[in-house]
Amino acid sequence: MKRVYKTPYLFLAVCLGILYGIDQFILTDSFAYLNINPNPYMILAVILAALFGLKVALISSLMASVVFLLDVHLNLNYQEVETLFDFQFLSIPLMLSITAVIVGELRQRSLDRIRLYKKTISNFEKSESYLQNKETIHQKEIAELKKRLVSKLDTVRSFYEIAKSLYTVEQKDLLQNFLTVINKQFKVDEMAIYAVDSAEENFTLVSRTEKGDFSEKLELDKLDLIAAQSLKLRKLTTIEDVYSLEKFNETRTHALLASPIIMQGSVSYLIIIHQIPFLEYIPSNFKILELYSEWLASALTYSKQYHHSLNHNIWNESLNIYRFRYFRDRINEEFQRSKTFMLPLSLLKIEILNTDSMSQEKYDLVKKLLCGIVSQKVQKLNYLVEGKFENQIYGVFPISSQGQVLPLAHEIEKEFLRLNLQGDSGIVHIRTDIVEFEPSMKSIGDFAGAFI
Repeated sequence: MKRVYKTPYLFLAVCLGILYGIDQFILTDSFAYLNINPNPYMILAVILAALFGLKVALISSLMASVVFLLDVHLNLNYQEVETLFDFQFLSIPLMLSITAVIVGELRQRSLDRIRLYKKTISNFEKSESYLQNKETIHQKEIAELKKRLVSKLDTVRSFYEIAKSLYTVEQKDLLQNFLTVINKQFKVDEMAIYAVDSAEENFTLVSRTEKGDFSEKLELDKLDLIAAQSLKLRKLTTIEDVYSLEKFNETRTHALLASPIIMQGSVSYLIIIHQIPFLEYIPSNFKILELYSEWLASALTYSKQYHHSLNHNIWNESLNIYRFRYFRDRINEEFQRSKTFMLPLSLLKIEILNTDSMSQEKYDLVKKLLCGIVSQKVQKLNYLVEGKFENQIYGVFPISSQGQVLPLAHEIEKEFLRLNLQGDSGIVHIRTDIVEFEPSMKSIGDFAGAFI
């Protein structure tokens, strides 16, 4: 049927030939289907006009009329009729043409309308396809943006966890937390950190993962090739940095990565990684590892500075009193001034008793309460310091005799007892002792030997 639609004129010619043959050889008692109404030639033309429109209607009606008249001409006895152009014979072609043209015109209008609808539908389909493609692109963009947003949130969360793990002043915790961070970030199971001596020749294991074969002590000549190259180049080193060396083919390397921790211009630690997943062994992760190493170096530097400051600080911020170091440095000056100008000088020792089984937190609270009580009693000229032992507090009273300090000591004892602090084996109490400067004392040992 599709082929017929594509070749209507060939189909018309074949059908006309078949109709003409039937009329000539089968229906011999009549000719040109004159006794059949409607005429088959007319039916054929109308059918084609209804299928293909006005143009095919004109051609099919013309061809059908020609074949009809030819059929009439070949079978007409002109002795009985005067001419072919009698209304009896022309009425059928005329009716055929008029009917075919009318049907063809109606069909043509329908075809034009269908064509217009198809064009409109095609435009709608193109628009729909375009919009669907745009929607698909937008969905992909939205999915990508969501993925990026989630990735950024994960990145922020990851950096927060890293920053939190490196927010400590204890070097041991910093090193162990760094191993945990690298394990979570790159799935590294075999990793160790070695402390490097000032000569950069001896290495001591300070932190490591559970897995891996790491020696407690290493020397420079026995150091892994990648680790030795990292120490030499002072940067993160991979196999790519050592494979061109002559020793690479002679020495079997166990490390995959090595990175130095540089503090104040010198290598203080060396990170050695023996195992890392294949998919994580990429340059971008190497850059991240270098960044983390620099971060660890900064954290370790601040930790070192903090402990150095803490060890040399003469003031105890927790108790708001001076440290024992300050007392040892200052008491000789106080003694010499009293001896030179014959000024009175007294020392008050306060000991906290009955705290043997007390927890450290509770003991620190008791000591802080005692320091608060004593601080309210002493004058600006006087000052408090930590004692030689942890349960002791000293009070230094320049230009004060024993008789002046003794009432203060009794007052401190009574006020402390009013707190009624309970220890694990009874009430916590204090004991006081006073030493007074005497002109006969020749050295600081004679005066405060029991204190220092």
